[in-house]
Amino acid sequence: MAAPDRRGSRRSVELNSSESTPFSGAQDLAGITDTAIRHGFVRKVFAILGAQLAVTTVIAGLICAHGIEMKRNNPGLVIGMSVASSIMSIAMMFVFICCPDTMRKTPTNYILLGLFTVAESVMVGFVCLQYTAQSVIVCLAITAVVVIALMLFAFQTTYDFTGMMPYFMVMSLCLMGFGMALWIASMFGAAGS
Repeated sequence: MAAPDRRGSRRSVELNSSESTPFSGAQDLAGITDTAIRHGFVRKVFAILGAQLAVTTVIAGLICAHGIEMKRNNPGLVIGMSVASSIMSIAMMFVFICCPDTMRKTPTNYILLGLFTVAESVMVGFVCLQYTAQSVIVCLAITAVVVIALMLFAFQTTYDFTGMMPYFMVMSLCLMGFGMALWIASMFGAAGS
């Protein structure tokens, strides 16, 4: 415990390097200097992200395909699914925030991440019902371009992915993807004139 000094402020207590605090995760990752280990970590993260996006696309696509009929035939089911997915997403966020040790246990963290992904996918599906199919497809295409390009960039080992380069790459990919989407839309008569 930090004791007050004579000016009334608290002095910090030195921790042993073997002690773990809730905020020591970033310091643990900062100590990783081997490039191969960092690249392996980045590859694993983007592989999990790719799997999450694939599951989200499938579930949200099914909801978009059958959601209008569900709203017409059984509106109570739609409201129940929306509320249940929102509650599950918030509950998973509380688990992630309040019990960070559960994210470090191998089978448990994948189960929790899977539940969170399914809950978010249902929410994304019902939100996509509120928009036109064309705007949803444009957003899907831009997201796919950015994620696939980042995955390809992360899987190569020439450049270090933990610096500022990924931020510049994401910004340029978003601009390029949006520009290409507008260019393709204007080719098919979506210019509005």
